[in-house]
Amino acid sequence: MIPDTPLPLAALKAADATLAVTADKVVLPNGADMSGVTLGVTLNNGALTVDPLQAGVAGGQVGGAVSLTPVGNGAASVAVDLNGDNVSLGDLNRTFAGSDALQGGPTRLRVSLRGQGATPHQIAGSLGGSVLVHTVDAVMNNQAVNWAGGDVFSQLGDVINPF
Repeated sequence: MIPDTPLPLAALKAADATLAVTADKVVLPNGADMSGVTLGVTLNNGALTVDPLQAGVAGGQVGGAVSLTPVGNGAASVAVDLNGDNVSLGDLNRTFAGSDALQGGPTRLRVSLRGQGATPHQIAGSLGGSVLVHTVDAVMNNQAVNWAGGDVFSQLGDVINPF
């Protein structure tokens, strides 16, 4: 699923640039919208940094930074630090996956990942760090629970129950 093709790092050395983008509203190709978008993009000697990265999405706020830094021999170091507060899992799932499998669920998200490699596959294979997802009051559609094997407990009860 994750490509094992070399990263196009040479293209990042074509120019050095600093770009700041702000928008009240951004509409993505799938129709999803984000509000209060702020991006700071820096390209310096082949190193790409997006900081700040901020947007309102699915009723909450997401922010953080992402960087890709060449380390030699066609490899790069990748760092992802993201925070999300009050993001609705149900709205997020409906907007980006087109599914009503989840409803509600104000969520707090903390992601801190690091990886290194010459291909996306190598970077994914070397990822280390932490991911915290804390949600409350999320409701999962019964069909989604059955699909995911949520009926295991009742099936186990049928096997164990001698009556």
